[in-house]
Amino acid sequence: MAVIEHETITQQYGTARLWRLLTYVLAPVVIVGFLIGAYFMVREDPTDKNPPALSYGLAAVLLGFAGLFAYGLLDVIRWRLIITPTRIISAGAFRTRELALNNIRGFRTDENYTRVLPRWEGQPAIKIGYTTEDYAGLQQWLAQHYPDLDVEQEQESEAAILADTRLGADAMERADRLAAARRTATVLNWLSGGVAAWLLFRPQPYAWAVGAALAVPLVAVAALWRHPGVLRVDENKNSAYPSIAWALLLPSLALLWRSATDVQLVAYSPLWPRVGTVAATMVVLLIAGNRYFLRQRTARLNTIVAAVICGLFYSYGATVAANAAFDQATGTLYHPRVQGKHVSSGKTTTHYLTVEPWGSFHQPDDVVVSSRYYRRTPPGATVTIRLSPGWLGIPWYQVVE
Repeated sequence: MAVIEHETITQQYGTARLWRLLTYVLAPVVIVGFLIGAYFMVREDPTDKNPPALSYGLAAVLLGFAGLFAYGLLDVIRWRLIITPTRIISAGAFRTRELALNNIRGFRTDENYTRVLPRWEGQPAIKIGYTTEDYAGLQQWLAQHYPDLDVEQEQESEAAILADTRLGADAMERADRLAAARRTATVLNWLSGGVAAWLLFRPQPYAWAVGAALAVPLVAVAALWRHPGVLRVDENKNSAYPSIAWALLLPSLALLWRSATDVQLVAYSPLWPRVGTVAATMVVLLIAGNRYFLRQRTARLNTIVAAVICGLFYSYGATVAANAAFDQATGTLYHPRVQGKHVSSGKTTTHYLTVEPWGSFHQPDDVVVSSRYYRRTPPGATVTIRLSPGWLGIPWYQVVE
C-alpha cells in the first residue's frame, strides 16, 4: 500500500470508484423519483381530498430531498482531497477547507470518517470519509505523522483511573480492580446478546427465556454496585471505563419486542403503576450505582440520561412480559367470529383479525396473530381467545393458535 510522503509529493484523492459508480447510477433515479412525486403532489386531481396547503407542503419537502441528493451527486463529482508538501485541502462542490500540516493536532476516527483536527480553535477540521480513494493508506499516513487522539484520550482515561485513590491503595490494586470490572462487563455484555437472541428467535421454554432476560439487567445493576467507580452505565467512546450498557439494553429491548408481539392487554390502567414502580427503582439503583460519576461534570448528564433510558425500557418490557410468562392461571376461553382481517406495515408487519365483541369488549376488536394463522383464518371463522388475570394482576389475552 502506498504511503504518502507529504514532504515532497502532492497527492489528490476523490471518491473511490465503486462509490462513484453507485452514486452516478442511483442518485439520478432517486432525484427523478422525488421530482415526479412533487409533480403529483401539486397537479390538479378532482379526487384528491387533501388540503392544498398539505399538498404543496409535501411537494416542497420532496423538492428539498431532490435538491439534497443533487448536491450530494455534485459533491461526489467535484470533491477532492489534496495533500501538498505544506497543506491538506478538502475541496468540495461549493466549499474548500484547508489546514497547514504543521497546524495539525491529530486525528480521530469513527465508523464513517477520519477527522483531521487543528491545533488552534477557529481553524477548520478536515473530514475524510471512508468512501475516499485509498482510505486505508490515508489512515496509515496520518498514524505515521500525527497523534491518534482517540488512543491518547483512552490512555489519559486509564491513567486517571490508576491515579484515583478511591479505587485502591496503590496503582497495582487499582489496575486489578479495573481488570476485574472489564472482565465482568465483557461477560455480561456477551451474555446479554445470547439471552436477547434466545428470547427473540427461539424462546423455548418461554418462561425460562423471559426469566433470563429479566435477570441479566438485574445482575448488571448488582455489578455496578460490586465495582463502584469503575463500571459505567453509559457507553463512552475512548473511555477506559468498562460499560454494561449492552447488558442493560439488549435484554430490555428483547422483552419490549416480546411484550409487543406476544401479549395484548385488556386495559393499560393497571399496568402504569407497576411500570412506574419498576422504572423508578431501576433508575435510582443505576444512578446510585454510578454515583462516583455524578461528581464529574462531563459525565453527570450522560449517566443520568443513560440510567433513565435503561430504566424505562426495562420497566415496560419486564412488567408486561413477566405478567404473561409467569401467569399460571387457566384463564377463560372465548370463541368470537372473525369479521375481517388486515395487515399493518411499517418498520414491522403486524397481522390483525377483527373479531366480534367478546368478554369486556363491547365493540369489534383487533387481535394480533401470526402471519401463518392470519393466512389460514378467513372471515366468518371462529377463533379461540384465552383471557388470563396476569401474574401481576394485569389482565391480558391472546389468540390460541
